[in-house]
Amino acid sequence: MITEKERVVSLFGEAIKLKRMEMHLSQRDVAQLTGITHVHIGHIERGMKEPSITIALRLCDTLDIDINDLIATLKTP
Repeated sequence: MITEKERVVSLFGEAIKLKRMEMHLSQRDVAQLTGITHVHIGHIERGMKEPSITIALRLCDTLDIDINDLIATLKTP
Protein backbone atom coordinates (compact mmCIF):
# COMPACT_ATOMS: atom_id res chain seq x y z
CA MET A 1 0.00 0.00 0.00
CA ILE A 2 1.30 3.45 -0.92
CA THR A 3 1.72 5.97 1.88
CA GLU A 4 0.40 9.53 1.69
CA LYS A 5 3.97 10.82 1.51
CA GLU A 6 4.79 8.51 -1.41
CA ARG A 7 1.60 9.61 -3.19
CA VAL A 8 2.42 13.30 -2.81
CA VAL A 9 6.05 12.85 -3.89
CA SER A 10 4.91 10.88 -6.94
CA LEU A 11 2.26 13.45 -7.90
CA PHE A 12 4.74 16.30 -7.49
CA GLY A 13 7.17 14.53 -9.80
CA GLU A 14 4.46 13.88 -12.38
CA ALA A 15 3.44 17.57 -12.32
CA ILE A 16 7.05 18.68 -12.81
CA LYS A 17 7.55 16.27 -15.70
CA LEU A 18 4.29 17.26 -17.40
CA LYS A 19 5.07 20.97 -17.23
CA ARG A 20 8.67 20.40 -18.39
CA MET A 21 7.42 18.46 -21.39
CA GLU A 22 4.75 21.09 -22.16
CA MET A 23 7.56 23.64 -22.29
CA HIS A 24 9.58 21.36 -24.60
CA LEU A 25 12.48 21.23 -22.15
CA SER A 26 14.74 18.28 -21.48
CA GLN A 27 15.85 17.32 -17.99
CA ARG A 28 19.27 18.70 -18.94
CA ASP A 29 17.68 22.03 -19.93
CA VAL A 30 15.96 22.28 -16.55
CA ALA A 31 19.18 21.24 -14.84
CA GLN A 32 21.04 24.13 -16.46
CA LEU A 33 18.30 26.59 -15.52
CA THR A 34 18.04 25.45 -11.89
CA GLY A 35 21.47 24.19 -10.93
CA ILE A 36 19.96 20.81 -10.04
CA THR A 37 21.52 17.79 -11.74
CA HIS A 38 19.51 16.12 -14.49
CA VAL A 39 19.85 12.84 -12.57
CA HIS A 40 18.23 14.38 -9.50
CA ILE A 41 15.46 15.88 -11.64
CA GLY A 42 14.83 12.42 -13.12
CA HIS A 43 14.58 10.92 -9.64
CA ILE A 44 12.12 13.63 -8.58
CA GLU A 45 10.00 13.13 -11.70
CA ARG A 46 9.81 9.39 -11.08
CA GLY A 47 8.90 9.88 -7.41
CA MET A 48 12.14 8.28 -6.25
CA LYS A 49 13.39 11.35 -4.37
CA GLU A 50 11.55 13.83 -2.20
CA PRO A 51 12.72 17.34 -3.11
CA SER A 52 13.62 19.82 -0.43
CA ILE A 53 11.44 22.91 -0.27
CA THR A 54 14.29 24.91 -1.83
CA ILE A 55 14.52 22.57 -4.81
CA ALA A 56 10.73 22.38 -5.15
CA LEU A 57 10.54 26.19 -5.25
CA ARG A 58 13.39 26.40 -7.76
CA LEU A 59 11.68 23.89 -10.05
CA CYS A 60 8.33 25.65 -9.76
CA ASP A 61 9.88 29.05 -10.47
CA THR A 62 11.77 27.74 -13.49
CA LEU A 63 8.75 25.93 -14.90
CA ASP A 64 6.34 28.78 -14.12
CA ILE A 65 4.25 26.65 -11.76
CA ASP A 66 2.34 28.39 -8.97
CA ILE A 67 3.47 26.42 -5.92
CA ASN A 68 0.22 27.23 -4.09
CA ASP A 69 -1.87 25.76 -6.91
CA LEU A 70 0.37 22.72 -7.05
CA ILE A 71 0.10 22.13 -3.31
CA ALA A 72 -3.68 22.44 -3.50
CA THR A 73 -3.81 19.70 -6.15
CA LEU A 74 -1.51 17.47 -4.09
CA LYS A 75 -3.85 17.70 -1.10
CA THR A 76 -6.78 16.30 -3.07
CA PRO A 77 -6.85 12.49 -2.90
